[in-house]
Amino acid sequence: IKNILKIYDKAQDYRIHLSEMSNEEKIHEIRGYLRAGCLSSKITDIQSLCNRFFMTERTLRRLFYKLEKKTIIDFVTDHRLEHSKVLLIQKILPVKEISKRCGFASSNYFCRLFKKKYNFTPKTFRLRMAL
Repeated sequence: IKNILKIYDKAQDYRIHLSEMSNEEKIHEIRGYLRAGCLSSKITDIQSLCNRFFMTERTLRRLFYKLEKKTIIDFVTDHRLEHSKVLLIQKILPVKEISKRCGFASSNYFCRLFKKKYNFTPKTFRLRMAL
């Protein structure tokens, strides 16, 4: 029971801490949370973010875009693609496995996004990095 009470107290402290923050400060916290969890497939669930950071969906979307100049989905996708570059350079995992580990549901979708952002397919990128 003591452990449960400690967890509850920490949650209450966090809630109080968030309630004292400005919305801009909350967006800063959300950026860190998204960076840390960008490989999780459920990290972009807007309603979960709203509940976790005590913001309305409209405020969250509007402020995030205002401060980041991109949507939450685009922000997370960019971080996933950056992480995929690191895995591609290591040359250990196949592209399909890398796409899965980086939070993409489909390797085809991953390859399409990768090519759109970097002008190379993941395989071509890997080959170019080997030279």
